[in-house]
Amino acid sequence: MNILNIVGNDIELGNGIGRLIPEMIQMQNKYSEKIDSSLLLLKKQNVDFDFKYYFFDNVNLKPDFYQKFDLIIFHGVYFWDFLAIASLLKKNKIPYCIKPHSSFMRIAQEKSWLKKAVANFLFFDKFINHSNGIIYTNKDEEVNSKFYGVKKFIEANGIDFPYEDPVRDVNQCENKKRFIYLSRIDFNHKGIDVLLDALKILHTRGFSDQYEFRFYGKGSLEDERRLEQSLKGIGSPSLRFYGPCYGEEKIAAFKESDVFVLTSRYEGFPMALLEAMHQRLPCLVTPGTNISEIVANFDVGWLVDFKAEKIADGFEKIIKESHAKILKKGENARAYVINKHDWKTLIGESEYTYQNIIQGGSS
Repeated sequence: MNILNIVGNDIELGNGIGRLIPEMIQMQNKYSEKIDSSLLLLKKQNVDFDFKYYFFDNVNLKPDFYQKFDLIIFHGVYFWDFLAIASLLKKNKIPYCIKPHSSFMRIAQEKSWLKKAVANFLFFDKFINHSNGIIYTNKDEEVNSKFYGVKKFIEANGIDFPYEDPVRDVNQCENKKRFIYLSRIDFNHKGIDVLLDALKILHTRGFSDQYEFRFYGKGSLEDERRLEQSLKGIGSPSLRFYGPCYGEEKIAAFKESDVFVLTSRYEGFPMALLEAMHQRLPCLVTPGTNISEIVANFDVGWLVDFKAEKIADGFEKIIKESHAKILKKGENARAYVINKHDWKTLIGESEYTYQNIIQGGSS
């Protein structure tokens, strides 16, 4: 099966899709005997991959190019060029599907809702309804997304994280609980506004000397400044923003932490969570992160409502928790990622899903 993945986002380490898609293509080509996967980028970018990739400026809407593929996968939704490409595919009877990566989630649809409602009605509903299916990253994303009457499939994100097992010992634990946020600095999407309100509540409860909280990530200049000013406003020495970190610096940050925190309003399946759990970090999350079932079924962390008071309660519970119990949840987190998100395991599921879509099968 010749698969073409189309991406409108920038390919960069700080971007979830940009982090995931090149690795996914590389792993599919490495482990599958049935999939030959390629990449089409809408934007010209300074990239270099060891698999086939193209730029839209070079191929544009040439039917001969797209007819080489058995299936086209659009990653994301709201890119105007997607509409022109999809129209060409429909005309030439080339199957395509959409992997929204959280774009269909109801709370994501509420952001700029009037603009999206008009765009959906005039343009994107046709793009979606004429597709051969929607691929979600897990069941939570499907359940929490806007309903469309097309076939639905599940394809989990995998992870190839070539770092050693950071075995943790309860005797090495610090007296203070150490929390880490390591993701994009985006107040609305990542729920940082509500997270900061929760930390403010925790500060007023008198817990500042019992924990540390470190923010890592890259965002717009406006959001980064807002974060720094907000942390100063809370006035707790336990809170710091360190900016972005990658590679070995990221691993060092994980090793110096006890619990990973993500309070997003909506997500597909966050790669940052998979990386943290791989490094034996249990997670404190809200329902928008889309791992409610995983937390409940595999005991990999704590799920709290997306309310400042409830998030603060979650922090307080963890601060009072024994290190042994936190380490146990961390062990569960690593075991979950290795057992459920290893590319070798997932490739067979991708082969089955793509074959089903190409043949017009059901989910």
